[in-house]
Amino acid sequence: MLKCTIELPKDANKLVIDDANLVEDGEYEGLLILTSTLVNQATHVQAYPRLELTLTDANDQAVLRRTFAPAEYLPANIVAASGIAAGKELPIKLLITADHQTVSGYRLFVNY
Repeated sequence: MLKCTIELPKDANKLVIDDANLVEDGEYEGLLILTSTLVNQATHVQAYPRLELTLTDANDQAVLRRTFAPAEYLPANIVAASGIAAGKELPIKLLITADHQTVSGYRLFVNY
């Protein structure tokens, strides 16, 4: 009746990125593959966060930066609006083109 919307909690401190790994694809030049696991350590369901990926050079300076919305990293069978369950681990795989940049490292963060 009131047309109110109650959003899921958003506590980035309770979300952990585990086992992140960035490798070059062996078949396609310039293609990078990021794999990781997103873990909700909260005792309740939370909204899926955005993932911020920064690719860095040998001096740890940002070369490329991109933020991925949940719809970009969630498998097709997962509804973003349902949130990530308490204690749930979600495997993540992203394909990234590096635009012919030399990449030596990366940083991956969650945010809302």
